Amino acid sequence: MAISELSTILNHWGNTYMVLDISCLFVASSLREEVWLYCHQDQPDILADISHLAQPFNIRGVDPDRELATYSGGEQAILGSLLIIALVRALNITKTRLLLSGILESISRNNR
Repeated sequence: MAISELSTILNHWGNTYMVLDISCLFVASSLREEVWLYCHQDQPDILADISHLAQPFNIRGVDPDRELATYSGGEQAILGSLLIIALVRALNITKTRLLLSGILESISRNNR
């Protein structure tokens, strides 16, 4: 089953909400693959944006090809959130709300 581009998915379902659920943060095994699934092409700028956004959360040296399962649960929750933020920025998605399901509970108070 093919995964449609993020903007196509949102248009199909009404552009109202995106849900990021802690129980299903990622479909692929790396950030590069996740971005590819949503954009259908390599996006080095989006990957660089995620790495830059991760620095204040002390997730240093984010590698787009690193297996996501090797990050801690809190780091995965943060990276999943940053992935969505970077995609929204790059694709200029507006008027869509992001609902976080279990995300904040999985990260430290300081990182919330």
